[in-house]
Amino acid sequence: MLDDFLHFIRERKLCPERSRILLATSGGIDSMVMLDLFIKGGYEVGIGHCNFQLRGSEAIQDELLVKKTADRMNVPFYVKRFDTLRYSREQGISIQMAARKLRYEWLEEIREHHAYEFIGTAHHLNDNIETLIINLFRGTGLKGLTGIPVRHGRVIRPLLFAAKDQIIKYAEAQKISFREDQSNLEIKYKRNLIRKEVIPLIEQVNPGFVKTIAKTLDRLNETQKIIDYWLDNYRDRFMQVEGQDVYLDNSFFQNIGSPVLLHEVLRKWGFHYDQSKSIIKDPSERSGARYFSETHVLNVNRKNLIISPCLKSADIVYEWPSENPELNIESGRLKQEIIAKGNESKSKDPHIEFFDLAKLKFPLIIRFWRDGDWFIPLGMKGKKKLSDFMIDEKIPVNLKKRLPVLLSGDAIIWIVGYRMDERFKLEPESSRILKITYIPGNDQSV
Repeated sequence: MLDDFLHFIRERKLCPERSRILLATSGGIDSMVMLDLFIKGGYEVGIGHCNFQLRGSEAIQDELLVKKTADRMNVPFYVKRFDTLRYSREQGISIQMAARKLRYEWLEEIREHHAYEFIGTAHHLNDNIETLIINLFRGTGLKGLTGIPVRHGRVIRPLLFAAKDQIIKYAEAQKISFREDQSNLEIKYKRNLIRKEVIPLIEQVNPGFVKTIAKTLDRLNETQKIIDYWLDNYRDRFMQVEGQDVYLDNSFFQNIGSPVLLHEVLRKWGFHYDQSKSIIKDPSERSGARYFSETHVLNVNRKNLIISPCLKSADIVYEWPSENPELNIESGRLKQEIIAKGNESKSKDPHIEFFDLAKLKFPLIIRFWRDGDWFIPLGMKGKKKLSDFMIDEKIPVNLKKRLPVLLSGDAIIWIVGYRMDERFKLEPESSRILKITYIPGNDQSV
């Protein structure tokens, strides 16, 4: 297995022979075997151990085993204890996602600080197959069927060639100490269910399933390389970068007419396949449309698909004094104009609103929606949380954090583009009126 391990590293060009590698070592059989192989392969390594404090004394025992092994091997040992449950709640993500995020961020910090060239993780062939099946069940394109990348940036996965039974046999033969995470046996987790029940059923039909799917993974990865190579060679024809904005030639993709190809380009920014289908479907209808991923916004016009970073500015606050007629914010432009009573229109444009100037305190404040925000919607008497208002208005989740709100003092006077506050509406006695117009989008990146 050591020969296979070293051959896989050389064949896939994962790291030079004299590399310094930080190994993500949990204490489980996979990472302890990886550690042993790297040591016997003559590499200079360090050990990074994450204690997510999710399994009480079991997690402490894992940590102690890894530290004891590091001391015996005279290998640098780095450990971090995380309040994973708290981080999960604060970020609004699953515990598994929280642990993964904390793990990689911390390992990268250690790698940089201690001058390691790579981070090694112990993902193996069975992990790869499970990932393929999970992605297949979810619905995925070619990239999702290529499994776990053998290398991603500074992260390398040198055990992806090895099936689980190979790892177990090696650990037994070399008498490697390890600890079993009991949560790996619980089929309430999707991956464990696939591992313990789905794959064994498939193996009843095809006993050589693991080897067969390993060959399929190789072929899918080679196919993905062909697509990537083609896109790299044609990139200058369809892509132009200006600052933070990326311009894609719409006609290039319309002429090819393939949402699959467009998605291969757009997935880099987090856009999904159905959005690519929608863009390709009818360019005349889609002109002016906007699509959002978690990190970017895509604006469609007849010539270009324009991709820009989404707002990352939930904490940015703009002050808007009365003497400034216009204000640029990241999502667009605001204009204010004082008009006399009788000059206000009854336009139904949601981007124009009229306020009783006497009720306002300057400078006005513009910021983006925050948890706990409330206002009194026009026509109502009671308070309403913005979170509930957005649900009622069917505002997509990915737009919520981009929703600008206008304040006078601490009071929200307008959910920009949607509804003003009852307390600041025009009264019969209102003599001076402030007209505010919101123009979504501007020359800045959004």
